Amino acid sequence: MDANLAHQFFEAIKAAYGPKCHSTYPVRTKDGIKDRKDILSRCAEHLQELLNQDNPVDQSITDQLPQLPIISELDTIPSIDEMSAAANNLKNNTAPGPDGIPAEIFKCGGNLLLQRLHSFNSNAWASNILPTQWKDANTV
Repeated sequence: MDANLAHQFFEAIKAAYGPKCHSTYPVRTKDGIKDRKDILSRCAEHLQELLNQDNPVDQSITDQLPQLPIISELDTIPSIDEMSAAANNLKNNTAPGPDGIPAEIFKCGGNLLLQRLHSFNSNAWASNILPTQWKDANTV
């Protein structure tokens, strides 16, 4: 694409949609004030109102929910075969998680990596002490 045509294209986009609005204070107080201190005060006020409301749910309803059976198999430590199957089911060419390790490392890491992961996982499972990162979730 010719550089001049690209420039004309983006100029036409700007003309159609208008210039970008740059605001350093996108939040305002209820009164429309944009002062930084007032904005922080308004945020605190909003969260106070939002988080300190009475819960209108009738707690006796939870007693009426059926109790599901306990699945004791979920308490057993995953086997090396289960961990191997989980690693092999990871998709290739996907973004790594928060640890920065791509799926291909787990798939191609071989038996030694799998044994070390299983040992680490088994120790965490048996001690009931999980790394903090395991408790964090990335939702998209």
